[in-house]
Amino acid sequence: KIGAAQKTLKFFKSASSFWMEDVQRALNDSLRFLAKLPNNWAENTETKILTSFALARYVTKDLKQALPQFLKLEKQLDKSDQTWIWAQIALQSAKLHQKEALTYFQKAAQPLNNEALQWYARSALRAQNWALLKDIILKMPDDLANQSVWIYWLGRAYDAEQNNVMAQTQYRKIACYFH
Repeated sequence: KIGAAQKTLKFFKSASSFWMEDVQRALNDSLRFLAKLPNNWAENTETKILTSFALARYVTKDLKQALPQFLKLEKQLDKSDQTWIWAQIALQSAKLHQKEALTYFQKAAQPLNNEALQWYARSALRAQNWALLKDIILKMPDDLANQSVWIYWLGRAYDAEQNNVMAQTQYRKIACYFH
């Protein structure tokens, strides 16, 4: 995915060596890139984009350190970049089984990809938040929601609501599968 991002970024600006050095530093040494941001970084579209990429990369490497860095820069980013980075933070937090993941997913407030949706659902499961789990599964694309694992957990969510008819409907859908 990084290679595709680098190719895409070449179209923003002529591929000067200075620009490509910034791209490489943002993607490969995100901490240094963020530490050396000029005071007026938010005035430049390309620098804002690279800052978003650097923050997202930093999140995958060290969520604990990246979060305060993001919070310092958040208000200067476009709303779409803010929600995208919150989604990256939420995904990493969920993969680390942190209880804060649910809060971060709510801040992401954007359509999530299938991987993020599944981790969001797992976070709701971990918290035993059955109502939220049901909402997440019901918002999943059909190809994802129709997987036996999510059919089962939707049934469990209905069970938690004491909605036995809907729960049994879900369980019947997967009763013929060998697990």
